[in-house]
Amino acid sequence: PYDRPAVAALRQEGYSIETVDLARDRARVESLRVRRVPTFIFFSGGQEVRRASGNLSRDEIRLLFRSPAAWF
Repeated sequence: PYDRPAVAALRQEGYSIETVDLARDRARVESLRVRRVPTFIFFSGGQEVRRASGNLSRDEIRLLFRSPAAWF
């Protein structure tokens, strides 16, 4: 499973992170084309700008927020 404490810590640092319950919101999971868990999808202006899947560390997730060149 993904590093829940890392996600919680990033939220406390002010990062906007939303989670989707795979069992309860299948329609949203399908519309976002989530194929692996966890999947981190980054949006700008309502459009997806990047995504990363897999067990990422807090630093890796933070880098994805901060650096437009940090594509996985």
